[in-house]
Amino acid sequence: MNWTRAQLKTEAKAHFRANYGSSVLFFFLLVLVAAGSGGAGFLIPMAGGIVAEIFLILPLAVSAARFALDNREGPAELERFVFCFKSNYVNILKTMFMMNLFIALWSLLFVIPGIVKAYQYRLVPYLLAENPDMDYHDALDTSRRLTDGQKGDIFVLDLSFIGWGIVSGLTCGIVGIFWFAPYIAQTNAELYAAIRGGTATPGYGGGRPVQATSYEDVTPEAGASALPSASGDGNGADDFGGSSDDTIYL
Repeated sequence: MNWTRAQLKTEAKAHFRANYGSSVLFFFLLVLVAAGSGGAGFLIPMAGGIVAEIFLILPLAVSAARFALDNREGPAELERFVFCFKSNYVNILKTMFMMNLFIALWSLLFVIPGIVKAYQYRLVPYLLAENPDMDYHDALDTSRRLTDGQKGDIFVLDLSFIGWGIVSGLTCGIVGIFWFAPYIAQTNAELYAAIRGGTATPGYGGGRPVQATSYEDVTPEAGASALPSASGDGNGADDFGGSSDDTIYL
């Protein structure tokens, strides 16, 4: 379906603010885990950090996706932090590992192919958040199909957050914890819902519900006609060639 940056960010801010305390605490816990992973890498050079990244950080990205998706329907529970460990952890781990492996391998080809792959697989954590049992082949292929023709607009969406990233860096990550990280995570959840065809609870958090489309099956076996193929600007532009309005929404 068609979406705009303004729409996604309006929804994201409304849902994030409606559950501000839990959202901030959730991402603060993520920062603590990431910091602990860095400590493991310091105590056990290379191996410790890599193991922690694979077995903790990658799966927790799915927990963050589940939390943000829940936030669209009502205040998400903090217990979603352990979602990845309680919902087919092995499959989530394998899928996230394979996704990052493919991105890394494609990045060896002059970086740009890796960036394209990263955008193709952008929705994998959200697909796993809705279906932790989804095979990694299906998850990667479904994300690729869903982002077909949308990557240029998603890239522009990411660019619109540069200002917040700079402010977060200048404040040693304080703004990142209390605003930027939860805000961008919620925006990505709104993006997934818009492309997937989901709906938010009307009126929750003061946001406008994303309009649903007639959309049932996102598995690779589904016909190509069942998958949204229009770019974010509604003109059907190809990858990294979609046009967008010039307004930057913070």
